[in-house]
Amino acid sequence: MSRIVKVCCVQMDIALGKPQENLGKTLRKIDEASKDSPDIICLPELFTTGYYLEEANDLAEPIPGATTEALSKKAKTINSFIIAGSILEKSSNGIYNTSVVINLEGKTVGKYSKIHLFPLFNEDKYLKAGNESFCLDLGIAKIGIMICYDLRFPELARKLALQDGEILFIPSEFPNPRLSHWRHLLIARAIENQLFVVGVNRVGEDEKTSYFGHSMIVNPMGEVLVEADENEKIIYAEINLDEIKRVRSSLPTLTERRPETY
Repeated sequence: MSRIVKVCCVQMDIALGKPQENLGKTLRKIDEASKDSPDIICLPELFTTGYYLEEANDLAEPIPGATTEALSKKAKTINSFIIAGSILEKSSNGIYNTSVVINLEGKTVGKYSKIHLFPLFNEDKYLKAGNESFCLDLGIAKIGIMICYDLRFPELARKLALQDGEILFIPSEFPNPRLSHWRHLLIARAIENQLFVVGVNRVGEDEKTSYFGHSMIVNPMGEVLVEADENEKIIYAEINLDEIKRVRSSLPTLTERRPETY
C-alpha cells in the first residue's frame, strides 16, 4: 500500500510588526486550506511579525504562548498537522527564530530554532542561533525542518537525509531579487538528498524588502510538482513517500558516499 501524504503550503503576505492581525489572518488561511483535507499544513517564516527585529524584545513570545495555543486549537478542529513556519520565541537566554510542529491533538511535538542567522537582515544582531538540527517522525512521515537562510547550507539538509528524513520543510521569507537562487537551491536539495522538499515563502513587502513567493513542492527527482506565483496562494500536492525508496535504489548516491575522503 502506497504511503500518500497530502502537503499544503500557505503563501501569504505579512503585516510588519502586527502579530494579532497576522495571527487572525493565518487562522483564516488555515481554515481555507483545511477544506481540501491536507495531512500537513506549513506556514511561512515569522508569519506573525515579519522581519521587525528592531522590536523583537516586545514582539517575541514564549512557547507555549498565545500563537501556539491558537494554532493548537485550530489543529484539533481541522485534523491536520500544522508546521508553524516560525515565530520570534522568547526564552530565558534570548530570542530565537523558531518553528513549531503541532499534531492532530493540538500538542506541540517539536520545535526547531534557526541555526544560520541571516546577516543581511541583522538576525545575528537581534537573535540567538539554534544549535540542533531537527528531524521528527510524525507517524505519517518523517520530516525535517530548516528555515530560510538554512537552505544555503547543504550539510544541514544532508544530515536530515541521513537521519531518514522524508520531507524537508523550509519556511522562509526569501526576498527579491534572489528568485533564481530559491528555485535552484530547493531543487538541488531534493536531488542531492533524494527526498521531498517543501519551500514555503511569503509574498508582499515590508519597509525595506519585497518578497516573491513561489512556494513549491519538489519530488526526489527534482521535479517541481506545484509552484505558486507572486500572489497569496494556497498550494497542495499529494506525495507518495514510496518514491524515495525507488529513487534511492535506482541511483544510490547516499549509500555510495565516501565522507572519509571529503
